[in-house]
Amino acid sequence: MNAFVKYIGVIDSSDNSHYVPFYEGLNIITGKSSTGKSALIEIFDYCFGSSEFTVPEGVITDVAKLYFTILALGDSILILARKPYREGKKIYIKVEDGIKIENINSNYFEEDYFLNEKDFKLELGHYFGIDIDDTDTDLQVRENRNQKNPRPSIRNFMSFILQHQNLVANKHSIFYRFDEKEKREQTIEQFKIFMGIVDQNYFILMQNLNEYMRMLKSLKKEEDKVLNYELLLKNTLKDNISKYQIITGRKLFEENIDNILLNPRNYLELIKEMNIDIDYKDNTYTNRLNTLRQNRDKILIEKRELENKEYKIDTSIIAIDKYKRDIKTISDFNLETNSDSICTFCKSPNHVLGKTTNELVDAFEWLNLELKKTPYLLDSFVKDKASTIKEIKEKEKEIDSISKEIKDIENISKKLIEKESLEKQAQKLLMKMESIFEEILINRKNDIEKQKKEIKNQISTIKDELENKYNVDNKIKKVERHINSYMNKIGKKLDFEETYNPINFR
Repeated sequence: MNAFVKYIGVIDSSDNSHYVPFYEGLNIITGKSSTGKSALIEIFDYCFGSSEFTVPEGVITDVAKLYFTILALGDSILILARKPYREGKKIYIKVEDGIKIENINSNYFEEDYFLNEKDFKLELGHYFGIDIDDTDTDLQVRENRNQKNPRPSIRNFMSFILQHQNLVANKHSIFYRFDEKEKREQTIEQFKIFMGIVDQNYFILMQNLNEYMRMLKSLKKEEDKVLNYELLLKNTLKDNISKYQIITGRKLFEENIDNILLNPRNYLELIKEMNIDIDYKDNTYTNRLNTLRQNRDKILIEKRELENKEYKIDTSIIAIDKYKRDIKTISDFNLETNSDSICTFCKSPNHVLGKTTNELVDAFEWLNLELKKTPYLLDSFVKDKASTIKEIKEKEKEIDSISKEIKDIENISKKLIEKESLEKQAQKLLMKMESIFEEILINRKNDIEKQKKEIKNQISTIKDELENKYNVDNKIKKVERHINSYMNKIGKKLDFEETYNPINFR
């Protein structure tokens, strides 16, 4: 829709109409000072619903009975008018197919078309395509903020319509600045609305997109929990399968744990139907116990080596720290360099001694440089210590884990002494494993992958629609190029001062 101002005017107390006509394109108004030029922009702003009356006081405000602005909107004419502020805040708005300016007087402006400010701004916004009442792009953010984004207002659009005098031909600014940071940010954010790039459906799509993105993120977290829980169940099952072999002397399954978990239901049924058979000649119990004790001893040796390394690092740190304090009191080693020395007796030059002296000077310079570097070694030792402590803790965890397994195996014999047969111990293990298999099956019923796929499809669909229908970033760049081009086209026809040339508005 193309729109432009046709008339800005005043009806005086004698019911005479005074107006300035405008035409499509650039209109330039010239005249002497105090002849009403500045009042035009303020009348326009006032008729567009300004909450302040800023028409300069003088002849116009003394005799004005009504202020009006008439615009061409496509094939229609939009008439806006207001009485002086002291006579009320209602604003006139009406659409006509056409109008004859010479017939405009106070009788034309019927009271039924005067609206209060709030209703007027909403009605006026409709004519400029501002029919959006929800500009939030993320409902969760709105909930956290506990309020909706402000509704787009025709008043915010004024930033792109009006120019203050001190900004005309200003090479640093195109649109007038805001005193309020919040209002400035709102206007910038709503630019795509004023330019007709987006509609209400765009914001609904953005809300849905952000909601789906949040759901996908939540599912990924849930998936991580499920995977971590299954890993825990897997390790527990693996330990119990190993214990079963130690107790019975027989392998429970020939397959490894990964293959078993490919079809947990099948192995669950096998366990339910399994008869326990003890191999009393098997030495798995003794072999496993000995292997664990050997591994624990090996890791203990490694841990002690690391503790010795930590002690040496601590000693080095203490020594370097002391050196840093001492070096402040030590001066650099210096040696004067001479060219060739002269023999006292024969007065002949000694080239060899001069060469040796220079080599000694080089050695002193190297020593001074290395001494200055020494304090910086402290950082390296501190890092080494942190790394060594981490390794020690890992070794301690390994020792604790092996010790626990040794204790569990030793408990098999202890339970035998306490009259709990190997068959009974094996039966208890089978019951535990049965429970683990059932937990794995329940854990896998939550088909997260399927939900993720559905949500990803929704996200893809929304992104495609946003790209194909709106493509906001590219359209804003296109609008920016159009504004730049149009401003430069106008600028080249005006007589700017030399400091403003060459014209390149952006």
